[in-house]
Amino acid sequence: MLVVKKNFNFEEFEAALRPAKQERLIRLPTQFSHSGFWGIDVALIQLLVTWVRAHQLPEIKTYIEDNDSEGRSQQLSDWGMRLFGIAALYLTKGLATAQGTSIPRDEYARHCSVVLKAMNDANIHSTADVSSTYPRSGGKVAAQFACLHGSRFEFLNALYHSPSRDDLLNRVDFSFLVMSALGRDKRFDAFLKLKPGVRDELAYLIYELFQNTNDHAYENLDGSLFMSNLRAFSIKSHSGLLSHKHLNHMESANEQFNDYLNVCGQLFTSKGLLTQHFLELSIVDGGVGYAQKLTGKPLSELTLEQERQATVDCFKRGVTSKNSQSRGEGLDNVWKALCELKGFIRLRTGRLCLFQTFHNRSAQDTIALSVWTQKDLEQVSGTAVTIIIPCVF
Repeated sequence: MLVVKKNFNFEEFEAALRPAKQERLIRLPTQFSHSGFWGIDVALIQLLVTWVRAHQLPEIKTYIEDNDSEGRSQQLSDWGMRLFGIAALYLTKGLATAQGTSIPRDEYARHCSVVLKAMNDANIHSTADVSSTYPRSGGKVAAQFACLHGSRFEFLNALYHSPSRDDLLNRVDFSFLVMSALGRDKRFDAFLKLKPGVRDELAYLIYELFQNTNDHAYENLDGSLFMSNLRAFSIKSHSGLLSHKHLNHMESANEQFNDYLNVCGQLFTSKGLLTQHFLELSIVDGGVGYAQKLTGKPLSELTLEQERQATVDCFKRGVTSKNSQSRGEGLDNVWKALCELKGFIRLRTGRLCLFQTFHNRSAQDTIALSVWTQKDLEQVSGTAVTIIIPCVF
């Protein structure tokens, strides 16, 4: 049985992939020791998708005791409020107590339904509605949306004009969604008012990346639909005193990323600020990944360098797997927006984990993505993207 630890992070994700493919049983914690860690929800979802597709009868074993009805309700409720918990219900066929007693999916679904309904019914012009998609956020900026393929929540009313993937809201609508999400926190609301162009840049990032999952995450290479699949994104804030070296355990084994955080810290200090504020935008899907979709080839027919180059090419203007002249600009716009916002991007797809820092780049620079680690990585299902934006105001 694979046990996911409370201190789950990027490094723990990589360590869990191989046993996830070997173990039919997986145990997830109900809480994490650093719930503010970058991209934790989308990393867990990608782990779950990869795990589920490796087994015929995958089962999640909980810490729920058979005779603890109160604890049972609390644990299911805690999971039902988080993206990874909703994904766990949707993707798996089996859920069991610590003693192995089956937990009916309908019972678990009831604990997820409140948040799923909030995601579906949210008025994107309402800060209260958008914030309700991420309960218990402690007053921080937090919003999340999940589209579960084949379910009544596949085309959320909040994100689509009609039940069709061709009717996703436009960039202007996503600007309103961003404004509503940030409106809960006066500091970030002030950030948007001082820098009005930032709202549109943030909207570009979310819209284009989510539109990409909307276009490319449905089908396998042979054209068949994935049986269990989903797309999701979240908006979250992270704040902390500059005197704290490890802001919510945000540093990692990647020194370039740590250097980027240090540069951001210097930027906050230069403005006379005692605290640092970041926004995190994370997007995940269960598709075939950037390189396979672009080339139409399985990874077994691509070298690592060919996969890396194809993934980088996806961000270049005019490069698209769609037969449409209007396509091929989305990820290029993401790149330009990140340059404007001095942000950071990390993506996990196929056999690759790539990243780039943008505090010292311009839109005119050659598009390039660096390798997060020199270690050989396990192949994953889908794509998970995490973006970090420093909010200096």
